[in-house]
Amino acid sequence: MSQKPKAALADQHDTYRGNMFPGMFVLLSEQLGVSEESLVRLGLGYNPARNCWVFPERDATGEIVGLTYRAHDGSKFMEPGSKRGLTYAFNQDFEVGERRYSSGKHNWIRVAEAGVLCPVCGRPDWCLVSRDDPADPAAVTCTRNSGGSKRELKNGYLHILKDSGNLGGRGRVICDSELPVLIVEGQTDTAAALDMGFEAVGRPSAICNTSELEKVVNGKDVIIIGENDETVGIPGMEKTFINLEGKCKSVIKILPPDGSKDLRSWKNRFDLTADQFLEYVEEHGDKGVPSDILPDATGITIAKAWIQRERTVDGYPTVRSYKNTWVEFNDGKYKLVEKEILRGEVYRFLDDKFYVNETKQVKEIVPFKSSSRLVSDVLDALYYFGPITKDPPLWLKHNRSLPNPVDLIPFKNGILDVRKYLDGEIELYDTTPNLFTFTAIPYEFNPDQESSMWLDYLDDIFDGDEEKINLLQEWFGYNLVPDMSYEKLMMFIGRPRSGKGTVLHALSAMLGNEQVCSTSFKSLCGDFGYEPLIGKLAALLGDAKVPRSADSAQALEKILQITGADPVGVNRKGVRALPQVYLSCRFTMAMNLLPNLPDQANALEPRTNLIYFSNSYIGREDRTLKRRLQNEASAIVPWALEGLRRLRTTTEFTVPETSAKTMDDLRTMTTPAYSFVKECCVAEGENLVVQQDQVFDAWVVFCASRNMRAGFRPSFSQMLMSVCPNVMTDTIIDKNRSIPVYRGIELCEWVVKEVLGRP
Repeated sequence: MSQKPKAALADQHDTYRGNMFPGMFVLLSEQLGVSEESLVRLGLGYNPARNCWVFPERDATGEIVGLTYRAHDGSKFMEPGSKRGLTYAFNQDFEVGERRYSSGKHNWIRVAEAGVLCPVCGRPDWCLVSRDDPADPAAVTCTRNSGGSKRELKNGYLHILKDSGNLGGRGRVICDSELPVLIVEGQTDTAAALDMGFEAVGRPSAICNTSELEKVVNGKDVIIIGENDETVGIPGMEKTFINLEGKCKSVIKILPPDGSKDLRSWKNRFDLTADQFLEYVEEHGDKGVPSDILPDATGITIAKAWIQRERTVDGYPTVRSYKNTWVEFNDGKYKLVEKEILRGEVYRFLDDKFYVNETKQVKEIVPFKSSSRLVSDVLDALYYFGPITKDPPLWLKHNRSLPNPVDLIPFKNGILDVRKYLDGEIELYDTTPNLFTFTAIPYEFNPDQESSMWLDYLDDIFDGDEEKINLLQEWFGYNLVPDMSYEKLMMFIGRPRSGKGTVLHALSAMLGNEQVCSTSFKSLCGDFGYEPLIGKLAALLGDAKVPRSADSAQALEKILQITGADPVGVNRKGVRALPQVYLSCRFTMAMNLLPNLPDQANALEPRTNLIYFSNSYIGREDRTLKRRLQNEASAIVPWALEGLRRLRTTTEFTVPETSAKTMDDLRTMTTPAYSFVKECCVAEGENLVVQQDQVFDAWVVFCASRNMRAGFRPSFSQMLMSVCPNVMTDTIIDKNRSIPVYRGIELCEWVVKEVLGRP
């Protein structure tokens, strides 16, 4: 049905209101629990044909746009041709433009009915005077005289007799009040608010359009009272709040206490007064948008909300991008996290969330409809929080008062400042996402712990050799901190069942499994050999087997790169490669035999610590020892830190005397040039000189006898000087001929005679 004209609805309401008499107000007042005065102010009428009460609903200008019928059983329905509007006590001093003087009994009364004469033409019959004061009206519609009129109306000519009758109107459609305006739902709650002394506006429903409401209360202090109904009452309150926020002087929302559905039941249950109500609002009122309602549906808004509410610790986001991968802070350290895991978390976050969808007229609260594209937008927006481009350990937000992250060891009970500890002061900082590290020791630090079991075991396997125990202690301490400055690796060499694997297991237990990577020469040679080493303190090669020649050279190159703290490129499965990474893992290898690794440049030996395990426990193994030492892991830490203290004091690792021969054997096996010098040359003494051609010829014979390739003279010259740093190249002149020579070395006599065939 089409919308009825407003004037027709106004006339119809005027008729229904005229049907009321005092006893009828009393009847409905008692039924609803509101005052007769409030019902009168709301314009209550009665339709005898339908046997229903009638309430007018208005727009923001005060025009009646709809009539609501209330049956005696409480059911409600609308007059055909009506539309929903607002319920409020109309300010009779407010009129706007032509509407003020439109036809209808609510505006005019005939002079004959009022018993007065027309102030313009003096006749007592058909002219109209304004209802505000018929004896002294502000305006007149004269049916005869047009002179001096403002305009022609339907029933005559409009004459304005007083300033109060101007066409601009006065005040607002609701009366001014020092108290806030209450926003409620429906006519009865509006009446209850009026009874308490407030001006109020009733919405036709919880989720109605708020555009007209905004015009009525614009610039005022407002309190929105929701109904205790999660289906529509609370969402309706929130919708009203977000639409009025910023348009009113202040906006507060409040729900009735438990047991009260709405304002009317609350008022009647507790005989609520305005002061009591305002005191309750002061204590329980809410001026914010609920956390499950986001201001919009953009990826950056969702990302900020998710990070702030679920992924923030001490003001730092706990999910970050690190070199095209994702990391999350948990248990005192960062860990790599699969993108699919984060996508699932975003889906769960959005599952019960809403957003504000703003149109030209109104803001609606809409539930999120998660999609793959939306979730991808959220993850892309996480780059807003700043990708991490440098390698750990580092402070993400640094200041000069913070200690060097290389000197920090995160434990479960805090971050130990190693530098202070070594100086005799124990300080544990709170764990924080500001420290970007992939490592954290998985138990609490206790400086008073000591493991007699561990010390007895070391004394047994090393026969009390303090130099070996000291070197191992220094190595354990060095592995606790992400410090690569000493550029060393460790080899455990010895017969089977000599304790190498048990010590390796103890190192892993002390650091914690997540701080350690078990690998092999073969794995290191693979395309993704570096990837498992990211974020590890130690790389362990247990029972290491040297691969074939080509792979062994490649494995050695990779180990020396990492040990020397050089940057490496890391290929990763299914993810973009990292072009430059500084890894902080120390290599510890356990072998029965010395590795025959091709080290022509003698780079391995200077970077190697070596401990020889001389005892064998075959047939008398303690198969419970590893498990028992696992339980002693935390007690090994103070012992290891004492080793680190000694290392940083002396700046050198202890070199056991018993390891000297084994180290010499390692050089002999891995560096052929060293073997050549050892067997065929004299490199100590003054004024030693030898022709380069002679040395290279001897080298060629030496290689042939061992089925090795001699290579080219320049390469040999570099290898020779790498194993004999004091050897220098020079040129001498003999009979006007330049002869390249080495100074600081010469061939043994037997080599000159037997190999070169010279006297």
